[in-house]
Amino acid sequence: MRKIWARDKQEAIQVEFNDLGQPIDEKSSSELAHFLGAIARNGRYAPLHYKNWIKVPQTYKKEMLTQVQEKFQLPPGQEDWILKSIAKKWRNWKSFVKTNYYDPNVSLVEQMKNVPERVHEDQWKELVTFWNSDASKKKELGYYPSRSTLFIECYSKGETPGNDVASQAMVIVK
Repeated sequence: MRKIWARDKQEAIQVEFNDLGQPIDEKSSSELAHFLGAIARNGRYAPLHYKNWIKVPQTYKKEMLTQVQEKFQLPPGQEDWILKSIAKKWRNWKSFVKTNYYDPNVSLVEQMKNVPERVHEDQWKELVTFWNSDASKKKELGYYPSRSTLFIECYSKGETPGNDVASQAMVIVK
């Protein structure tokens, strides 16, 4: 990625998209995908401490788009695809960090000392604090739920079915 980060606007890489809004040239689309991944893993552009992508402020998202547009020549209207791609890579990165560096069996103080190399210290502290909170911990059933239990959980809010079709299906699966 050093070659891409070092480019200026005049050396931007041309990326072509198909009718579905997907990059089609193998070489440039691969470079674009890798660059988007680099942005998603960079805490300066895509901070990890937000609970989900929707909570990431627009100022960060605009800066991410600016970085991409400085390095790549994109047709107008591709901003949505770019942000969706970064969002997916950001979620994957956040999941990787939690899976590989967070240990719920270690004290909060010890966790905060174990800052991953590619994560900003202040963001890590917020992440660990959240992951240790009751709000982030899901109820454990102690067994695998049945398909009917899973269906009801996914298609209802509390005891209320999400819609009429879900309501009818819940009567059948109970």
